[in-house]
This record gives sequence, structure tokens and C-alpha cells, in this order.
Amino acid sequence: SEFIPELDEGAMAIQIGYPPSMSLEKAVERSTVLEKRLMESFPSEIDRIVTRIGRAELATDPMLVSQHDTLISLKPERGW
Repeated sequence: SEFIPELDEGAMAIQIGYPPSMSLEKAVERSTVLEKRLMESFPSEIDRIVTRIGRAELATDPMLVSQHDTLISLKPERGW
């Protein structure tokens, strides 16, 4: 059997893709709406949300403005 360790970093990542023709202004608007709705829906669970728009961590992996990485830091589960 294989050993796969359980990983619980207290965070989640969401990758979002929109049409490639999206403007930077529209990308910022959409990510702001998503962040607000998540915070309103899960105030006890979410500590903070950060969205990276159009750029990957590695320069060798370029992303368009229409591609977002939303990183969600969670509060400790005992407080949910």
C-alpha cells in the first residue's frame, strides 16, 4: 500500500479562469466581489483572503489577467 501523509495547513487555494479578453479593471472587480461574498458567507471560518491576478509564482509559468489564484487562510477549526 502507498503512504500519503495528511496535509492540513489551515488554508485553501482556488484557481479561477475568466475569458481571456477580460480587462484588468474587470478582473479586480470580480475578485473583490468573490472575496466579499466568501467573507460574508463564512465569517467564522475565514481569517483572510488574498487574490493574485495574472501572475504565477514562477516566471516560467505566465498567467493572463483573466487567471486568478485566490488564497484563503482559515481560522482555527475549534472556533467555527
